[in-house]
Amino acid sequence: MERLLDSKMWTDSYKDVLERTIIITFYVTGVRLSELIGLDDKDIDNVTCEIKVTGKRNKQRIVPFGKELADVFAQYQEVRNTTVKGDSKAFFQTEKGKRMKSVHHTFFAIRLPRQCSIMKQDWKV
Repeated sequence: MERLLDSKMWTDSYKDVLERTIIITFYVTGVRLSELIGLDDKDIDNVTCEIKVTGKRNKQRIVPFGKELADVFAQYQEVRNTTVKGDSKAFFQTEKGKRMKSVHHTFFAIRLPRQCSIMKQDWKV
C-alpha cells in the first residue's frame, strides 16, 4: 500500500491526480464504487471532513474522513477546476468534464500494479 500511495510515482497530470484521489478515497472511506461515482461537489465537505454518500436503495449516510484526505480533495479540485472544461456537478469527472461512469478495471488490474512495480508474487491474501 505504501508503494501505491507514494506521491513520487504520480505526476501532476489530471489523470494521475484523479486516479490517486480515487485510490485514497477508497482506502480511507471504504465507499463502494457506485457511491464514489455518484458523488457530487455538494456531497464533499472539507471543513467538517464528511462525505454524504448515497448507497443502495437511495439510503444516505455520512462518512467521516481526516485532514489528509481533505487536502487530497482540495488538490484534486484545484487541478480539476483548472484542467477540465464543463459544468458537471459530479465530483469525479472525466477529462471531458462528464461524470465518470466507471473506474476502468484495467486501471486496477493491469496499469496500476505495473506502475507500482507490484508483481503477482507480492500479493498476500
